[in-house]
Amino acid sequence: MISSWSTCHKILHILMFITSFGEQNITYKCCSNFLIHLCFTENSNYKNECIAVGRVGALCGNVHFINYESWINDNALLIKLISDKFNINYLIYLLRSRNLNELASKTAQPLLTGTQVKAEKVCIPLIKEQLEIVRYLDTNLESLDKLLETVNKTIQTLREYRSTLITQVVTGKIDVRNLKLN
Repeated sequence: MISSWSTCHKILHILMFITSFGEQNITYKCCSNFLIHLCFTENSNYKNECIAVGRVGALCGNVHFINYESWINDNALLIKLISDKFNINYLIYLLRSRNLNELASKTAQPLLTGTQVKAEKVCIPLIKEQLEIVRYLDTNLESLDKLLETVNKTIQTLREYRSTLITQVVTGKIDVRNLKLN
């Protein structure tokens, strides 16, 4: 274990969860497409840097960094740092590593509550070490993302080749009658 890590704390004691969202002067622009109904607003109800955690549905527990004006509703937990013991990027990695989706109720509509997240215990390294961890993860994850992109492009190329090969064989453009298989 890393020696600079302080004692474990409940998330409740180091973060502020914002639970009420005002709806002042909102103009919705709605569009319907079959059974899908989407609404948009040009207004925002939160203007500061924060973390939003999906609260409802199959993707509840997803963690997102927000550093722009946004509209947050009760389908998300809004988390704001209240302690200088945390680097926000470190906190994002930490929350993602906790796999918060596993805390959600396992009903037809999974639900994650603020109480469940607040009860989670986390250990806090010194801010210097948090920054080193973030730098390390950013660098290595960027390399992995590039590798993943290359692999996905290769897979797509192979799928296209496979499809072309099948088409050419079944349409007779490639003669396989005298093909000898090992």
